[in-house]
Amino acid sequence: MTYHLPAREIEIYDRFTEVYEPYLQHVMDWTKSPELPPRRFWKCRFCGRGYNSTTFESDPHRFSKLLCNPFGIWDEECDACNSRFSEYERNLSAWLGLHRVFSDIRPGNKRFIFSASDGSVQTRRLGQIILFEQTKDGGFEGSLRDGEISFNITPLPYTPAHVYQAFLKNALSALALSDIPGYRRAFISLQIEDAARKCAGFRTVDIVESDRSIFHPTVVLYRRKQTNPEYPLHMFCLYVRNFMFQMALPLEEGGILSRRENFSFLAAHYFAKQTVDDRPFLIDRSRQILESWEEVVPQKSTLMMRLDPEVTQKLVSVQMPPDFIENLKKWARGQSTR
Repeated sequence: MTYHLPAREIEIYDRFTEVYEPYLQHVMDWTKSPELPPRRFWKCRFCGRGYNSTTFESDPHRFSKLLCNPFGIWDEECDACNSRFSEYERNLSAWLGLHRVFSDIRPGNKRFIFSASDGSVQTRRLGQIILFEQTKDGGFEGSLRDGEISFNITPLPYTPAHVYQAFLKNALSALALSDIPGYRRAFISLQIEDAARKCAGFRTVDIVESDRSIFHPTVVLYRRKQTNPEYPLHMFCLYVRNFMFQMALPLEEGGILSRRENFSFLAAHYFAKQTVDDRPFLIDRSRQILESWEEVVPQKSTLMMRLDPEVTQKLVSVQMPPDFIENLKKWARGQSTR
């Protein structure tokens, strides 16, 4: 049987493509870094400084290394800006939490390990295996013999506005050089927190989650085809693993001049409407308002695993060697480099 996209997703596709068209597409290449000019010719697009007034010692990434972009080194980000953006990425990592493990969102061959903030559980992906390791009493409850076991996870704290800033940095990195002057205020808001705090009302990110995973993370910058200023000029979509993160580029000069600070946010498509498959499509959409500058300390959550009763009857207790877990980790590291 062949399955087509749900009618709602086709409507989203038609409505979005009526207003927007692809402007830039960048597929994150895992095999090589681009050829760059000598560092003395580098210039930061975020602060505007060049080699004579700042340093370019680090290897900055055009799009987030955190989001499966191990290479992608570029020449438009100085060390000071890179350090500031690293703090935004730390918040983004905490916000994603266990999703990074379950969806295998990691920089290249480097495995991501989620550690609960209370230190009781570490979670990592080993190939197709998700390993939960109790590192302190209180991490696990129940037993496999009873057919039920729960993992107590204490997420890491994050600041919502800093999560948004991490996405904004990626979006502004996608702009063509000729478009940068039109987003002067957006660049300032990324640099100066006081300026960002005054620009309330636009820190919105749409999230699409599907059971279909994208092998090579991809950035698509869409540009408005119409002259109607009701819609933002650019829409930014980041496709990584089984997620899509979408945001409107804020504070565009044309929107300021026409006093259209409140815009219509059109949801973008995850699939082209012609897509068919031999399985039903699972697509979940949500919208996150990342306005707050107050640190969020998420409540402890519990992951519950229940085994099939027939399986529990067949469980056999085996004494594993003391180095079993370490050998399993070494094996997984070897598999990940192939």
